[in-house]
Amino acid sequence: MDLNLMTKDLKFLHWSEACSIEYLKERLNYYYHNNTHMSSGYPRCLTANGSRKDGYAQIKLSKSFGRGLRKTWSPRPWQVESFVRGIEVPPECEHSHLCGKGKQGCVDFNHICIESHEANLDRDRCHEMTGCPGCSLYHPVRVCTHIPRCIQDNKANTTQ
Repeated sequence: MDLNLMTKDLKFLHWSEACSIEYLKERLNYYYHNNTHMSSGYPRCLTANGSRKDGYAQIKLSKSFGRGLRKTWSPRPWQVESFVRGIEVPPECEHSHLCGKGKQGCVDFNHICIESHEANLDRDRCHEMTGCPGCSLYHPVRVCTHIPRCIQDNKANTTQ
């Protein structure tokens, strides 16, 4: 095969097409055991030790194709976890953090649901700090109406 043609083809190769399920499981196992910790505060999240500039976690994947050709990817861990578990994400949907801490490095798959972009953005309102009319302090004051519900500190979430 022409080396230039192969290099161009690799540019568009997706990790889910190139990496075996066994390799992905090994990478996830290594990632969770060596690159994460439990956060303090509420909710407690399995949190990445390092994240991208936007705050979201990433996992490093790579595959060698011989002749010195190597392709690397940096997807989000929950994307790989969904793929390994056989969970399909429709094109109009995305992964959403029930805890509201995706941008703070949460990689806890139990905090993930799959929903539309609009629903994902709407979840931000459940985690905003707002001036409470009852006590004048800043804390979450919106009762979550999402299904599944957002993970919140219920003691601070009593005012509608």
